Amino acid sequence: MTLINSHTHMQRFEVDFPRELGEFYVNMFKGQDCWHTGKPWTPEDFCVPGERLIADMDAAGIDKAFVLGVGYLPWGAYDPENGAYVQSMVQRWPDRLFGFYTANPIGGNDEVKRFERAIAAAPTQWHMFQPAWDGTGSEAPTGAGPDAT
Repeated sequence: MTLINSHTHMQRFEVDFPRELGEFYVNMFKGQDCWHTGKPWTPEDFCVPGERLIADMDAAGIDKAFVLGVGYLPWGAYDPENGAYVQSMVQRWPDRLFGFYTANPIGGNDEVKRFERAIAAAPTQWHMFQPAWDGTGSEAPTGAGPDAT
């Protein structure tokens, strides 16, 4: 049987994953230890490099994973070049990773051009256009965002 992780966020600390978002999650998991360090969570723990992902997949017996960026625009957690970062991992481990393209749904023509470049560079590696949460539509989760209490 092939095991596939169908939703794996890959982000870089303080590039497309701000410290404030990490602190939000640290507070959410207060009193629990980080599963990969065995110590209390830190904001940095929510960002793992591709090598760590592959090692963790091997340890857990996971054959493949869909990887995507993070896009929480109200938190400032979006890098327009995140698609290139995810794509670089898919190109490095093509037998293990599939890419979702995380896009800014209100990014206009610049975002369309980035998406088109990603498709042209690797037409068989991108399987889904994943809109980022922009905080303006019904996709915004209740109580989420920098002003949530």
